Amino acid sequence: MLLAVLPVLLAGPAAGATEQQKQSQERLECLGRIRRDFGTCVRDAQTRCRQEFEGRLGGCFGGPECPGACVTTEQQCSKQPMLERNGCRLACQADAKVEQQGCKIEVDRESCRRTARVKLIKCRDQCNRRAAPAVQQCRDAFQQCLQACASKP
Repeated sequence: MLLAVLPVLLAGPAAGATEQQKQSQERLECLGRIRRDFGTCVRDAQTRCRQEFEGRLGGCFGGPECPGACVTTEQQCSKQPMLERNGCRLACQADAKVEQQGCKIEVDRESCRRTARVKLIKCRDQCNRRAAPAVQQCRDAFQQCLQACASKP
């Protein structure tokens, strides 16, 4: 009789641990989804606000021609530095993903993951710093262009 109950007793805690791991994984996946959704929401809001700003510029300058030309020039100016920055950030993400995969075989997985996240943040910051001077130059030219529009009769 004891031998018949032993497998059930042994399976109980292991099954509970597996269920707990499954629940934890589901929660982390949910967190990942809502973080991605939040990022999308923020990007969409930025795009919407930028479009509204650009659309309303004409009202400040008696028409859309002059400020519209400033916007177009700024977009063209910023395109290459932003493409380079985004490519750099994608490379950071790819490297981080490889590091995260390597953490699976580490004894201290959490420490490994933290280190990988810090490297990712530093890498992205470096991408932003590299692109910043060129992007700032485009923004300065945009402001000067708008100043010139304001001075026109």
